[in-house]
Amino acid sequence: MTAAPTVLVTGIGGQDGTLLAGELSARDGRTVGVLAPGLRDGAVEALGELPGVELIEADLADPSTCRQLVSDVRPDTVFHLAAISSVGRSWELPVETAQVNGMASVALMTECLDLTRRNGREIRFVNASSAEIFAGTTRIPQDESTALAPNSPYGAAK
Repeated sequence: MTAAPTVLVTGIGGQDGTLLAGELSARDGRTVGVLAPGLRDGAVEALGELPGVELIEADLADPSTCRQLVSDVRPDTVFHLAAISSVGRSWELPVETAQVNGMASVALMTECLDLTRRNGREIRFVNASSAEIFAGTTRIPQDESTALAPNSPYGAAK
């Protein structure tokens, strides 16, 4: 008998994270949602009663925290939805945007790959991206062969 899957969701307090948490709470398994420090009370109110969803606070701008999070939770799937999501705000906070939107992705994914290598157990990793990675292109529609052309810190970090 295999154990019920564990799912790690960063950005669980945002729109997509909240919707995903609702879907996951209706399934067997463990769901661990990650919130930025200080957002727990608002997220608990927004998420309501979702059985099987554990909420933890973590600073995803810190790569060692990201790696430790994956190591501690040992997920089967990671949905990395956390981000500074405003293009305008990314101009105000370019370094923080790069850390949360870009480097956190690298740190989380690296730890997933390391755990897979050590344990032989595949971990699925879903990273939310954005059309902003193509903001400077004139090619419409974009596809996998379209060159990346971000024109903001947000687009570059994604």
